[in-house]
Amino acid sequence: MTKSFLCVKIIIMKNITLMKKLKLSILLFLTATLLTCFAVISFTTVKADENAQPVAEMFTPLSALETGSNYIVSPSDVYSDDSVTAIVCDNTTKLIVYQNGVFSKIQGTAFQIVKKYDDNTLLATDDGNIHKIELNNNFAKSQLQDATGLTLGCNYFDLNENYLVKAFSGKGIVYQKTTNGYTTDTKDNFEADGNYPVAINKNNEIFYVFNSNLYKRYADDSSKEAKEIIIKSATDTPTPPTRMIADTKYVYYIWETELYKIDHTAENPVPKKLTVNGADKNLGFDLGQLSAPKSLTFKGENILITDGNTVQEYKVDGTELTFTGFAVASDKTAYNRIGKSASDVEKHGDTVAVLDDYKLTVYTASDKADRYSRSNYKNYLKSALVLEEGSVVTPSSFALGKNSALLSYNDGTANSALRILNLTDGVLTEKYSFTADSIIRDVCYQSGYYYVLADNGSAPQHVYRAIEGSLDFIKIDSNTESAVSYSNIAVDVYGNVYLSNATTVVKYSKADNYTTRADCATGLTAIKKVQTDLGGGIFVLSENSLSYIKNGLNTLNISAPSNLIKSFAMDFISNDVYFIYDNAEYIGLSKTLPNIALSTLTVPEDYKITANTADDTLTVCTANAGANVYSVNKDGGQFVFNGLIESGEQYLYICKIEKVSISSSVNMFALAGKNGIVLTDELETVSSTLTTIDATFDKAYVTTDVSGYYFPILTENGEYALSNANGAIRIEKETQISPLKELTFLDNEFYYAQFSIGENTAYGYVPKAFTVNVLSEDFKWSTYKVEKVNKTEFYTDALLTTVHEVKPELTKGEQVRLIETLDGVSKVLVSDGNGGYYQGYIKTSALQNEPSRAVRNILIILAVAGSVCGTTAYFVTRKKDL
Repeated sequence: MTKSFLCVKIIIMKNITLMKKLKLSILLFLTATLLTCFAVISFTTVKADENAQPVAEMFTPLSALETGSNYIVSPSDVYSDDSVTAIVCDNTTKLIVYQNGVFSKIQGTAFQIVKKYDDNTLLATDDGNIHKIELNNNFAKSQLQDATGLTLGCNYFDLNENYLVKAFSGKGIVYQKTTNGYTTDTKDNFEADGNYPVAINKNNEIFYVFNSNLYKRYADDSSKEAKEIIIKSATDTPTPPTRMIADTKYVYYIWETELYKIDHTAENPVPKKLTVNGADKNLGFDLGQLSAPKSLTFKGENILITDGNTVQEYKVDGTELTFTGFAVASDKTAYNRIGKSASDVEKHGDTVAVLDDYKLTVYTASDKADRYSRSNYKNYLKSALVLEEGSVVTPSSFALGKNSALLSYNDGTANSALRILNLTDGVLTEKYSFTADSIIRDVCYQSGYYYVLADNGSAPQHVYRAIEGSLDFIKIDSNTESAVSYSNIAVDVYGNVYLSNATTVVKYSKADNYTTRADCATGLTAIKKVQTDLGGGIFVLSENSLSYIKNGLNTLNISAPSNLIKSFAMDFISNDVYFIYDNAEYIGLSKTLPNIALSTLTVPEDYKITANTADDTLTVCTANAGANVYSVNKDGGQFVFNGLIESGEQYLYICKIEKVSISSSVNMFALAGKNGIVLTDELETVSSTLTTIDATFDKAYVTTDVSGYYFPILTENGEYALSNANGAIRIEKETQISPLKELTFLDNEFYYAQFSIGENTAYGYVPKAFTVNVLSEDFKWSTYKVEKVNKTEFYTDALLTTVHEVKPELTKGEQVRLIETLDGVSKVLVSDGNGGYYQGYIKTSALQNEPSRAVRNILIILAVAGSVCGTTAYFVTRKKDL
């Protein structure tokens, strides 16, 4: 086998001297004078209102209803929808109504059943009569009457949109609704046991108890024969249910503190016992378990059940009940709840984690995430975190990264230790302890690194750093203070370190290797935590209040749900700030604090990565080593964070973004690169003008349809290609262009050229590999065969040892251009989908057995070879988030 195949047959030109001059011209580069960067810069400015009062809302649980233990005691019946919840409680003496975020109490004698009549009215039985409770009239309570003025006495009733049915004094009585909202004279009477429940579904089917058995009849047709549905006890003795509801297929009921359902549409219905999914029980959670259900009602397609001191919502799947996460309860553990003992909250992007005495709970906290969905929660029980062999040791603090959490704890000696919890699989690393500075005061996370503040009980303290996922900590400072006094650490996106004790916040700058201390704030009381935002703004939690530092300390008076803040968490990705509170079971969320984040950066009007024509002056930007480079997408007027990427690549300047808050400001550059759009800080960026030379030739020809580019950057999706109202602008093959300049960027050569698109003149960057400078009859032409292949691997070498990195596999039926075949291996060209080709090798046996189609090559072969080399630059290896 020869060492390599020829990609194409060499073009033989008559004028060899011209070719040599062409090659020499392409290799020559003239040094261009550096221009002043960003002579004209556009930006947007957003300044926060210093007088605006930040607002916090409940993040999870969603409302005070769910943690309302001060109001809900021993619930025995419930109605709930999206607008109102009513719960019979306190041994039936109270009806608690939760509406518009407010609890209201209606006193009674013996409440039994509560239902919703219409948007403005509840119906509830109290002391043997049905009462109206007006939701929009200060909960005025009055007895419900029929058209004759008689009160509707009963203990059990149910209703749908058309009828109200009650069981009373040995009878079942049906009332029909009218347009004025009241019931008329009785629609139907039938024998029924008034001491047991009745139910009606939306099909007007009534279910009731008579002679201890269950029957079905029809509210809209009393002539139909009632159907008996026998419910048998363990001894075959009929036993009636204590509560009952019905839909169009099933009757759900409570019998001897157990839950059952029965298919009332079946010919011979058989009761089936409902059991609770054991997922929550196996984790030891309080909620998600039932002991002695008292009542049940529908909430949408799910069922609400009162049990003990809780109201819990369950989804019914066959005979299995699964807890949905919604509950009215307090001091109860659940997969989506935190305890009153919660000590700290941390945030990374759309992930929020809370540590309490029972577990570490990690939430997916994006706006689109369902706050009840189990898939958005991960629970790491402390009983399962075996930090020390043979014992359960409780983490004292933690830091949250992208894929892991750093746990700090006392290992049972005088020292502290660290372990990393992998959030994907729950696996713990081996224990790590510092040799000298064995007492860990605090830990934090920032931009791909964990930081630890530690000492040995005496001066000095030191700061250590390790890449997330690693315990290879290195000391990053040379702090030699005479006293050990700091207990909290925070790090901003620039790598500056902030330390605090109870009264003072100090800063150590990365720029001077953390050798100089600068006081940020003094004279505070009981500092608990310090956090920073994208602009390096400093926020301090002290004495249960949150402040920011700007010419001193400025308190943020955050309204609702509580001012007793125990801990808070922010980051640079979104401006969402999360809170936990003293003796509270919920997480608070504020979107209105004056902190800067990537999500708050407004896309400027001059942000452009494509247009119908390009400029000839470009600015090259390179981020400093260690600078944060943020990969983003543009979504309308905002930027969406994708992740951090390494800062080695060069970029082209798009625009400047200025963001101002009440505590700090940041000027950022939007840049275009082969890895997409990135943002980075202006101060951490070195800029220069892209070097170009005058074009060697005044005309050239494109050899295949090709895009002109707004920026000279090739990507897989061609995102920087010129475009107009009709989409991407394509220069047709054999079109003459007028090169004005030549340049090289990211290892690709380009012309900056003028060309015609229809009747319009445009300017753009054209890859030189898609062009030739002479279009002449003096070229030799060649033919190639177009073949189809079976599914096969695509290799970069003729020995078939390395799978092609860009296109590792060809699909069945895919066309290739067959260049040459030798020893069972074929050299082929494969379309890259952008007018160019990938070169590679396949087994000849992968070619489909059908007649080859000889096709006249309409492209100049030298240009094909050039495009093969040039288009390999389309493949972009995305750098991973740190």
